[in-house]
Formats: sequence, structure tokens, C-alpha cells
Amino acid sequence: MINEDMEAWRETFEIMADKKLMRQIKQADLDWASGAKDSYVSCDDLKNA
Repeated sequence: MINEDMEAWRETFEIMADKKLMRQIKQADLDWASGAKDSYVSCDDLKNA
């Protein structure tokens, strides 16, 4: 269990250290909050792609 937790934290820190990825995540949050839901793909569309 501790190893799994450590791995999850390591992955989180890697994501947080990636400035480009963090900008994309923040932009996605802003798009979602503003109702720009056309920026997203549904799960069904992903499964059928």
C-alpha cells in the first residue's frame, strides 16, 4: 500500500512539474466552468473512435 501511495505522489509531482501540461489542465478547467463543453469528447465518442 505504501509503495502504491508513493508512486501516486511521484506521478502527481511529475504532472505538477510539467508547466505545459498544467496550463492545459487549467485551460480545460476554465473551458468547463465557462460552459465550453464543445471542447470535450464524450466517453461514447472515444469508445467508438
